Amino acid sequence: MGFFPRPAEGAAAEAGALPAGRTGEALGAWIAASDGVELEGVYLGDGGAMEGRGVGVFAARGGLDEGEAYVSVPWRLVMGTHSLEHSPELAAVMRQLRAEFGADDKSVLLLILLHERFVSHHDSPWRDYLMARPPVKIVCSS
Repeated sequence: MGFFPRPAEGAAAEAGALPAGRTGEALGAWIAASDGVELEGVYLGDGGAMEGRGVGVFAARGGLDEGEAYVSVPWRLVMGTHSLEHSPELAAVMRQLRAEFGADDKSVLLLILLHERFVSHHDSPWRDYLMARPPVKIVCSS
């Protein structure tokens, strides 16, 4: 059983379509600069009344066949613990943290994401993708 994007209400977008505005422009720039990213049979857009918020992946006009690949992203563009090769200084910090506190891939990934978004955003390979994301809200509770 696989995940299949649901069509948004009145879905009429063509495959590969992007949302309008700043988000669509940033995602389009990231896809254009990231050789190998493909949107097959889906579009990125606002879910409208059905989802009520944010950008998601939706079945495009014509739908999808069962088992059909609908988004293709090369492994080199997937952010993960292997992404440390992009930033030698962050890799050194991660080695030190792992030596002192043990291996925790979830924490490492969180630190990589924060580093790419706020520290090395000017030269990050994920710059355009991260800029397309909504602003981060940090809520502290006591």
